[in-house]
Amino acid sequence: MNFEHKMEQLMRGLSIANLHKSFGETLALRGVSFEIAQGEIVALLGPSGCGKSTLLSLIAGLEIPDQGEIGWNGASLGGIPPHKRAFGLMFQDYMLFPHKNVGSNVAFGLEMAHWAQGKMEARVAETLEMVGLSGYTKRDVSTLSGGEQQRVALARALAPHPRLLMLDEPLGALDRALRERLLVELGQILRAMKQTALYVTHDQEEAFALADRVVVMDQGQVAQIGTPQEIYRRPTSVFVAQFLGLGNILAGKIHNGKLQTKIGEFEIGGFETRKDGSVSVMVRPDAMRLEGMGSHQVNGIICGQVFRGSLCRVQIEIQGALLTFEFPSATPLPKTGETIRLGFDPEEAFLIL
Repeated sequence: MNFEHKMEQLMRGLSIANLHKSFGETLALRGVSFEIAQGEIVALLGPSGCGKSTLLSLIAGLEIPDQGEIGWNGASLGGIPPHKRAFGLMFQDYMLFPHKNVGSNVAFGLEMAHWAQGKMEARVAETLEMVGLSGYTKRDVSTLSGGEQQRVALARALAPHPRLLMLDEPLGALDRALRERLLVELGQILRAMKQTALYVTHDQEEAFALADRVVVMDQGQVAQIGTPQEIYRRPTSVFVAQFLGLGNILAGKIHNGKLQTKIGEFEIGGFETRKDGSVSVMVRPDAMRLEGMGSHQVNGIICGQVFRGSLCRVQIEIQGALLTFEFPSATPLPKTGETIRLGFDPEEAFLIL
Protein backbone atom coordinates (compact mmCIF):
# COMPACT_ATOMS: atom_id res chain seq x y z
CA MET A 1 0.00 0.00 0.00
CA ASN A 2 1.55 3.34 -1.05
CA PHE A 3 1.68 6.35 1.30
CA GLU A 4 -1.11 8.29 -0.45
CA HIS A 5 -3.52 5.36 -0.29
CA LYS A 6 -2.64 4.71 3.35
CA MET A 7 -3.35 8.34 4.27
CA GLU A 8 -6.64 8.20 2.37
CA GLN A 9 -7.63 5.13 4.38
CA LEU A 10 -6.75 6.87 7.64
CA MET A 11 -8.95 9.87 6.75
CA ARG A 12 -11.97 7.94 5.53
CA GLY A 13 -13.85 7.97 8.79
CA LEU A 14 -17.38 6.55 8.60
CA SER A 15 -18.57 4.63 5.56
CA ILE A 16 -22.18 3.54 4.97
CA ALA A 17 -22.72 1.12 2.09
CA ASN A 18 -26.09 -0.07 0.77
CA LEU A 19 -27.87 -0.26 4.14
CA HIS A 20 -31.30 -1.88 4.29
CA LYS A 21 -33.47 -2.24 7.38
CA SER A 22 -37.05 -3.42 7.87
CA PHE A 23 -39.29 -3.66 10.92
CA GLY A 24 -41.92 -6.24 10.06
CA GLU A 25 -43.66 -4.98 6.92
CA THR A 26 -42.18 -1.51 7.29
CA LEU A 27 -39.14 -0.83 5.11
CA ALA A 28 -37.21 1.81 7.08
CA LEU A 29 -34.02 2.05 4.98
CA ARG A 30 -33.47 1.21 1.33
CA GLY A 31 -29.92 1.15 0.00
CA VAL A 32 -28.48 4.07 1.97
CA SER A 33 -24.86 4.90 1.14
CA PHE A 34 -22.59 7.83 2.03
CA GLU A 35 -19.29 8.60 3.79
CA ILE A 36 -18.10 11.04 6.43
CA ALA A 37 -14.43 12.03 6.39
CA GLN A 38 -12.60 12.50 9.67
CA GLY A 39 -13.11 16.05 10.96
CA GLU A 40 -16.17 16.57 8.75
CA ILE A 41 -19.59 17.62 10.03
CA VAL A 42 -22.44 16.02 8.06
CA ALA A 43 -26.11 16.76 8.62
CA LEU A 44 -28.71 14.05 8.10
CA LEU A 45 -31.76 16.05 7.03
CA GLY A 46 -35.30 14.86 6.40
CA PRO A 47 -38.92 14.79 7.61
CA SER A 48 -40.21 12.57 10.41
CA GLY A 49 -40.37 8.93 9.36
CA CYS A 50 -37.72 9.19 6.63
CA GLY A 51 -35.31 6.80 8.40
CA LYS A 52 -32.94 9.20 10.19
CA SER A 53 -33.33 7.67 13.66
CA THR A 54 -33.12 4.13 12.30
CA LEU A 55 -29.88 4.96 10.53
CA LEU A 56 -28.49 6.48 13.73
CA SER A 57 -29.35 3.30 15.65
CA LEU A 58 -27.57 1.16 13.06
CA ILE A 59 -24.43 3.31 13.15
CA ALA A 60 -24.41 3.24 16.95
CA GLY A 61 -24.77 -0.55 16.92
CA LEU A 62 -28.13 -0.50 18.70
CA GLU A 63 -29.74 -2.22 15.69
CA ILE A 64 -28.35 -4.67 13.12
CA PRO A 65 -28.85 -3.97 9.40
CA ASP A 66 -30.65 -6.51 7.22
CA GLN A 67 -28.17 -5.82 4.46
CA GLY A 68 -25.21 -3.53 3.86
CA GLU A 69 -22.05 -2.51 5.65
CA ILE A 70 -20.99 0.10 8.21
CA GLY A 71 -17.25 0.76 8.50
CA TRP A 72 -14.67 3.03 10.06
CA ASN A 73 -11.44 3.71 8.20
CA GLY A 74 -12.20 0.85 5.87
CA ALA A 75 -12.72 -1.73 8.64
CA SER A 76 -16.17 -3.26 9.10
CA LEU A 77 -18.06 -2.56 12.32
CA GLY A 78 -20.21 -5.65 11.86
CA GLY A 79 -20.42 -7.53 15.14
CA ILE A 80 -18.78 -4.72 17.13
CA PRO A 81 -20.99 -3.90 20.17
CA PRO A 82 -21.99 -0.26 20.80
CA HIS A 83 -19.63 0.32 23.72
CA LYS A 84 -16.61 -0.74 21.65
CA ARG A 85 -17.33 1.49 18.64
CA ALA A 86 -16.01 4.60 20.41
CA PHE A 87 -18.93 6.66 19.11
CA GLY A 88 -20.69 9.36 21.13
CA LEU A 89 -24.45 9.96 21.04
CA MET A 90 -26.34 13.04 22.20
CA PHE A 91 -30.14 13.06 22.31
CA GLN A 92 -32.72 15.85 22.10
CA ASP A 93 -33.81 15.47 25.74
CA TYR A 94 -30.12 15.36 26.89
CA MET A 95 -30.85 12.46 29.33
CA LEU A 96 -28.82 14.02 32.16
CA PHE A 97 -28.82 12.15 35.48
CA PRO A 98 -30.82 14.31 37.93
CA HIS A 99 -29.15 12.76 40.99
CA LYS A 100 -25.65 13.62 39.74
CA ASN A 101 -24.01 17.04 39.60
CA VAL A 102 -22.55 18.50 36.40
CA GLY A 103 -19.11 16.99 36.89
CA SER A 104 -20.49 13.51 37.59
CA ASN A 105 -22.71 13.69 34.52
CA VAL A 106 -19.76 14.61 32.31
CA ALA A 107 -17.61 11.90 33.91
CA PHE A 108 -20.13 9.12 33.31
CA GLY A 109 -18.60 7.79 30.10
CA LEU A 110 -15.12 8.05 31.53
CA GLU A 111 -16.14 6.00 34.57
CA MET A 112 -17.57 3.33 32.30
CA ALA A 113 -14.22 3.26 30.49
CA HIS A 114 -12.39 2.94 33.85
CA TRP A 115 -10.35 6.14 33.58
CA ALA A 116 -8.03 6.88 36.50
CA GLN A 117 -9.49 9.42 38.95
CA GLY A 118 -6.94 12.16 38.35
CA LYS A 119 -7.03 11.82 34.60
CA MET A 120 -10.84 11.76 34.68
CA GLU A 121 -11.10 14.94 36.74
CA ALA A 122 -8.71 16.74 34.39
CA ARG A 123 -10.71 15.65 31.34
CA VAL A 124 -14.00 16.76 32.93
CA ALA A 125 -12.55 20.20 33.65
CA GLU A 126 -11.08 20.41 30.14
CA THR A 127 -14.34 19.46 28.46
CA LEU A 128 -16.45 21.84 30.55
CA GLU A 129 -14.05 24.63 29.60
CA MET A 130 -14.52 23.72 25.92
CA VAL A 131 -18.28 24.23 26.19
CA GLY A 132 -18.02 27.40 28.23
CA LEU A 133 -18.96 25.93 31.63
CA SER A 134 -15.75 26.26 33.62
CA GLY A 135 -16.49 26.18 37.34
CA TYR A 136 -19.79 24.30 36.94
CA THR A 137 -18.45 20.96 38.16
CA LYS A 138 -20.37 20.94 41.46
CA ARG A 139 -23.56 22.54 40.14
CA ASP A 140 -26.85 20.63 40.43
CA VAL A 141 -28.17 19.95 36.92
CA SER A 142 -31.71 20.88 38.01
CA THR A 143 -30.55 24.49 38.51
CA LEU A 144 -29.28 24.84 34.93
CA SER A 145 -31.00 26.63 32.08
CA GLY A 146 -31.92 24.74 28.91
CA GLY A 147 -28.85 26.04 27.13
CA GLU A 148 -26.58 25.05 30.01
CA GLN A 149 -28.08 21.56 30.12
CA GLN A 150 -27.45 21.24 26.39
CA ARG A 151 -23.78 22.11 26.93
CA VAL A 152 -23.43 19.60 29.77
CA ALA A 153 -24.87 16.90 27.53
CA LEU A 154 -22.43 17.92 24.80
CA ALA A 155 -19.52 17.84 27.25
CA ARG A 156 -20.54 14.35 28.42
CA ALA A 157 -20.64 13.12 24.81
CA LEU A 158 -17.26 14.70 23.97
CA ALA A 159 -15.38 13.72 27.14
CA PRO A 160 -14.38 10.15 26.07
CA HIS A 161 -12.83 11.45 22.79
CA PRO A 162 -15.42 9.79 20.47
CA ARG A 163 -14.25 8.96 16.97
CA LEU A 164 -17.70 10.01 15.78
CA LEU A 165 -20.19 12.22 17.59
CA MET A 166 -23.85 11.68 16.66
CA LEU A 167 -26.35 14.35 17.63
CA ASP A 168 -30.06 13.51 17.39
CA GLU A 169 -32.13 16.73 17.17
CA PRO A 170 -30.05 18.24 20.01
CA LEU A 171 -31.59 21.72 19.78
CA GLY A 172 -35.19 20.74 19.09
CA ALA A 173 -36.48 21.48 22.61
CA LEU A 174 -35.06 25.02 22.79
CA ASP A 175 -36.69 28.32 21.83
CA ARG A 176 -35.66 29.91 18.53
CA ALA A 177 -33.31 32.60 19.86
CA LEU A 178 -31.42 30.19 22.12
CA ARG A 179 -31.32 27.55 19.39
CA GLU A 180 -29.73 29.94 16.91
CA ARG A 181 -27.10 31.07 19.42
CA LEU A 182 -26.20 27.55 20.53
CA LEU A 183 -26.03 26.37 16.93
CA VAL A 184 -23.24 28.84 16.25
CA GLU A 185 -21.43 27.84 19.44
CA LEU A 186 -21.83 24.15 18.67
CA GLY A 187 -20.26 24.59 15.25
CA GLN A 188 -17.34 26.50 16.76
CA ILE A 189 -16.75 23.81 19.40
CA LEU A 190 -16.87 20.90 16.94
CA ARG A 191 -14.57 22.60 14.44
CA ALA A 192 -12.10 23.70 17.12
CA MET A 193 -11.85 20.06 18.21
CA LYS A 194 -11.83 18.78 14.60
CA GLN A 195 -14.60 16.47 15.77
CA THR A 196 -16.17 14.16 13.20
CA ALA A 197 -19.92 14.55 13.62
CA LEU A 198 -23.27 13.39 12.24
CA TYR A 199 -26.01 15.88 13.06
CA VAL A 200 -29.58 14.61 12.66
CA THR A 201 -32.32 17.19 12.13
CA HIS A 202 -35.56 17.97 10.30
CA ASP A 203 -34.68 21.68 10.24
CA GLN A 204 -32.95 22.86 7.06
CA GLU A 205 -31.69 26.06 8.70
CA GLU A 206 -29.85 24.04 11.35
CA ALA A 207 -28.40 21.68 8.74
CA PHE A 208 -27.25 24.50 6.45
CA ALA A 209 -25.77 26.57 9.29
CA LEU A 210 -23.75 23.76 10.84
CA ALA A 211 -22.79 21.15 8.27
CA ASP A 212 -19.99 20.86 5.74
CA ARG A 213 -22.24 18.53 3.72
CA VAL A 214 -25.90 17.56 3.95
CA VAL A 215 -27.49 14.16 3.30
CA VAL A 216 -31.18 14.63 2.49
CA MET A 217 -33.34 11.58 3.27
CA ASP A 218 -36.72 10.67 1.77
CA GLN A 219 -38.68 7.52 2.63
CA GLY A 220 -35.64 5.53 3.69
CA GLN A 221 -33.45 6.58 0.79
CA VAL A 222 -30.82 9.22 0.13
CA ALA A 223 -32.47 11.90 -1.99
CA GLN A 224 -29.41 14.15 -2.42
CA ILE A 225 -25.93 14.73 -0.99
CA GLY A 226 -24.01 17.99 -1.28
CA THR A 227 -22.84 21.14 0.41
CA PRO A 228 -25.59 23.41 1.76
CA GLN A 229 -24.98 25.78 -1.16
CA GLU A 230 -25.20 23.00 -3.76
CA ILE A 231 -28.42 21.60 -2.37
CA TYR A 232 -30.12 24.99 -2.08
CA ARG A 233 -29.02 26.22 -5.51
CA ARG A 234 -29.57 22.95 -7.38
CA PRO A 235 -32.01 20.55 -5.71
CA THR A 236 -32.18 17.41 -7.82
CA SER A 237 -35.82 16.48 -7.22
CA VAL A 238 -39.20 18.04 -6.57
CA PHE A 239 -39.17 16.46 -3.09
CA VAL A 240 -35.88 18.13 -2.10
CA ALA A 241 -36.97 21.51 -3.45
CA GLN A 242 -40.31 21.44 -1.64
CA PHE A 243 -38.81 20.12 1.60
CA LEU A 244 -36.38 23.05 1.59
CA GLY A 245 -39.32 25.41 1.22
CA LEU A 246 -38.59 26.11 -2.45
CA GLY A 247 -42.19 25.68 -3.49
CA ASN A 248 -42.16 27.55 -6.80
CA ILE A 249 -42.48 24.44 -8.96
CA LEU A 250 -43.83 24.82 -12.49
CA ALA A 251 -44.66 22.26 -15.13
CA GLY A 252 -42.43 22.79 -18.15
CA LYS A 253 -41.86 21.28 -21.55
CA ILE A 254 -38.76 21.12 -23.70
CA HIS A 255 -39.46 21.34 -27.41
CA ASN A 256 -36.94 22.00 -30.17
CA GLY A 257 -34.35 23.33 -27.76
CA LYS A 258 -36.77 25.67 -25.99
CA LEU A 259 -38.07 25.48 -22.43
CA GLN A 260 -41.76 26.32 -22.36
CA THR A 261 -43.42 27.39 -19.09
CA LYS A 262 -46.44 29.41 -18.00
CA ILE A 263 -44.24 32.43 -17.46
CA GLY A 264 -42.42 32.34 -20.76
CA GLU A 265 -40.36 30.42 -23.28
CA PHE A 266 -36.60 30.33 -22.93
CA GLU A 267 -33.49 29.01 -24.61
CA ILE A 268 -32.54 25.67 -23.08
CA GLY A 269 -28.96 26.91 -22.56
CA GLY A 270 -26.91 24.90 -20.10
CA PHE A 271 -29.74 22.92 -18.53
CA GLU A 272 -29.05 19.33 -17.56
CA THR A 273 -31.17 17.74 -20.26
CA ARG A 274 -31.82 18.74 -23.85
CA LYS A 275 -34.25 15.94 -24.69
CA ASP A 276 -37.77 16.94 -25.66
CA GLY A 277 -40.40 16.14 -23.05
CA SER A 278 -42.06 17.24 -19.84
CA VAL A 279 -39.98 18.53 -16.94
CA SER A 280 -40.44 20.23 -13.59
CA VAL A 281 -38.94 23.68 -13.19
CA MET A 282 -38.07 25.48 -9.96
CA VAL A 283 -38.00 29.25 -9.63
CA ARG A 284 -36.01 30.27 -6.56
CA PRO A 285 -37.65 32.78 -4.21
CA ASP A 286 -34.73 35.18 -4.71
CA ALA A 287 -34.78 34.98 -8.50
CA MET A 288 -37.06 37.91 -9.32
CA ARG A 289 -36.01 41.55 -9.37
CA LEU A 290 -38.27 44.58 -9.28
CA GLU A 291 -38.86 47.11 -12.04
CA GLY A 292 -38.27 44.62 -14.83
CA MET A 293 -34.51 44.30 -14.36
CA GLY A 294 -33.22 41.24 -16.21
CA SER A 295 -33.29 39.76 -19.68
CA HIS A 296 -36.91 38.56 -19.32
CA GLN A 297 -39.82 40.58 -17.94
CA VAL A 298 -43.23 39.48 -16.69
CA ASN A 299 -46.23 41.14 -15.06
CA GLY A 300 -47.93 39.68 -12.01
CA ILE A 301 -50.66 40.50 -9.52
CA ILE A 302 -49.77 40.68 -5.83
CA CYS A 303 -51.99 38.28 -3.88
CA GLY A 304 -50.51 38.63 -0.40
CA GLN A 305 -47.53 39.86 1.59
CA VAL A 306 -45.92 38.58 4.80
CA PHE A 307 -43.36 40.66 6.71
CA ARG A 308 -40.42 38.51 7.88
CA GLY A 309 -37.95 40.94 9.38
CA SER A 310 -35.33 41.86 6.80
CA LEU A 311 -37.38 40.21 4.03
CA CYS A 312 -40.93 40.49 2.77
CA ARG A 313 -42.44 37.28 1.36
CA VAL A 314 -44.82 38.11 -1.48
CA GLN A 315 -47.31 35.84 -3.26
CA ILE A 316 -47.63 36.81 -6.91
CA GLU A 317 -49.90 35.36 -9.60
CA ILE A 318 -48.15 35.17 -12.97
CA GLN A 319 -50.11 33.77 -15.88
CA GLY A 320 -52.28 31.68 -13.56
CA ALA A 321 -49.33 30.35 -11.53
CA LEU A 322 -49.20 31.39 -7.85
CA LEU A 323 -45.54 31.87 -6.92
CA THR A 324 -43.78 33.21 -3.81
CA PHE A 325 -40.81 35.56 -3.92
CA GLU A 326 -38.75 37.40 -1.33
CA PHE A 327 -37.71 41.05 -1.49
CA PRO A 328 -35.89 43.30 1.00
CA SER A 329 -38.43 44.70 3.46
CA ALA A 330 -37.23 48.24 2.83
CA THR A 331 -38.20 47.99 -0.85
CA PRO A 332 -41.49 49.77 -1.69
CA LEU A 333 -43.97 47.27 -3.14
CA PRO A 334 -47.38 47.70 -4.77
CA LYS A 335 -50.38 46.87 -2.60
CA THR A 336 -52.24 43.56 -2.64
CA GLY A 337 -54.35 43.33 -5.79
CA GLU A 338 -52.09 45.65 -7.79
CA THR A 339 -49.85 44.73 -10.72
CA ILE A 340 -46.10 44.40 -10.32
CA ARG A 341 -43.43 44.32 -13.03
CA LEU A 342 -40.69 41.76 -12.51
CA GLY A 343 -37.53 40.76 -14.31
CA PHE A 344 -35.13 37.84 -14.17
CA ASP A 345 -32.38 36.04 -16.04
CA PRO A 346 -33.65 32.51 -16.89
CA GLU A 347 -30.22 30.88 -16.71
CA GLU A 348 -29.96 31.99 -13.10
CA ALA A 349 -33.57 31.54 -12.04
CA PHE A 350 -34.44 28.10 -13.34
CA LEU A 351 -33.42 24.60 -12.45
CA ILE A 352 -34.75 21.55 -14.19
CA LEU A 353 -35.46 18.83 -11.66
